[in-house]
Amino acid sequence: MLEQTRSTFGDRKCEQYKQLIRQAMMDILLAPEASPSRAREEIHPEVRTLHIARRGRKARHLILYRVTTNTIDVGRLLHDSMELRRHLPEGFVSNK
Repeated sequence: MLEQTRSTFGDRKCEQYKQLIRQAMMDILLAPEASPSRAREEIHPEVRTLHIARRGRKARHLILYRVTTNTIDVGRLLHDSMELRRHLPEGFVSNK
């Protein structure tokens, strides 16, 4: 994804996008269930998403993840136009 961003929009935009991804990951680490992350129970009770866009910084991707007892499992970084349920990694959620 970042290589496509680099080839389409250039080095500067690619670096900005990397920073958005890093910031979103840090937000998840610090408060995995806090707003603006969203519980995605329509996909699965364990799944949450966090859009990587930040105030004044547009982005079209979100991080799909779950919080377990001792870890935060990141499943995918997906474009927000994708149907999320179809792009869950195999075995990402249990069949509870």
